[in-house]
Amino acid sequence: MGIMSREGNDSDNTTRNASTSNRTAQPFSINGPNWDFMGGFYVVIIILALFTNGPVLVAFFSRRNLWTPFNVYLMNLLSANILNVVLQNIPDLFNHLYSGWWLGDGYCSVLVFGLYFLNAGVQNCHILIAINRIWAVFWPYSYRHSHTKRVALLFCLAGWLEVSAMVLPGFILDILYYRTDPLKNGCSLNIEAQWMWSAVTQFLLYNMGLQVMWLAYPIIWYKRRLVQKVAPTTAAIETARSETDKRRSSVEQERSARETTVGRSGVPRPRQKRSSKAFTVLTVLTISVTVCWTPIHVLYTLMLWWPFDRIGPLLLDIAVVLFSLQSVLDPILFVCTLPELQESLRRAITRAG
Repeated sequence: MGIMSREGNDSDNTTRNASTSNRTAQPFSINGPNWDFMGGFYVVIIILALFTNGPVLVAFFSRRNLWTPFNVYLMNLLSANILNVVLQNIPDLFNHLYSGWWLGDGYCSVLVFGLYFLNAGVQNCHILIAINRIWAVFWPYSYRHSHTKRVALLFCLAGWLEVSAMVLPGFILDILYYRTDPLKNGCSLNIEAQWMWSAVTQFLLYNMGLQVMWLAYPIIWYKRRLVQKVAPTTAAIETARSETDKRRSSVEQERSARETTVGRSGVPRPRQKRSSKAFTVLTVLTISVTVCWTPIHVLYTLMLWWPFDRIGPLLLDIAVVLFSLQSVLDPILFVCTLPELQESLRRAITRAG
């Protein structure tokens, strides 16, 4: 996740605009760096996000048995987190520390791109994990035979294309027609000039993303519970049939039957273990994004109609802190829930040392 949310800079700029109007004698003067708690917090988050997502992504790539179709979605999320840190979080720190943007229009466009496109893309990466589990639970035969690494990559690409279709029109129009003076107002997207677009993206990209995960999780949990109830009954029937066949068959047939039974019972176990681990990943991610995302989504939905002064900087700072923690929690949760990843990370750290 990004250090600041999409409109985090806009709230800062509300304060900046007020202070700038009081400095009419020096409208282009830029003050800073003005360090505060949030500035220090941003630096810590940048460092932690890079030093957690980076090594875990390397651990995924360094062990071939981790290159599974499901793990493609996890690697997609880690890559998005790293890209978000580089293209959005770092320039956003400068935007927070100074009263105006002095790094040029081109770099300002990079920051706005990250604030909207990459933050939405990171959230979409979480949604893809939930959609993947829905497919695996409701259509297991199709999932086992059709879900390959190539299909997973296509799903990830489709997710980024969806975000592009929603974000790029407003981003391009802002560059061409609506961009305010960054020296005076800081680097931000002019939301007032594109209020309708901002409201649509807020509901369809950000709010709906969290709601999809909320809806998907209980459905997946219920379906898994039904399957687990049916499985013991099926296993008991197969065992009874196997015992009957053993009584009626010869020694060679018994041996053949045992080999067949072992073969049939041995194949699903790795799949069941992988499915269980994937569901555990979905569980911890759903809990973490609920805690980290909900406050920021509620605040920015309210800010579409309420002025920033009515919400206040303290609530926004708390929401931004929670939102920012998700980029650090993602790789930590993956390592805690995937033993193979733990071993791969341990080997990678040992080799590096």
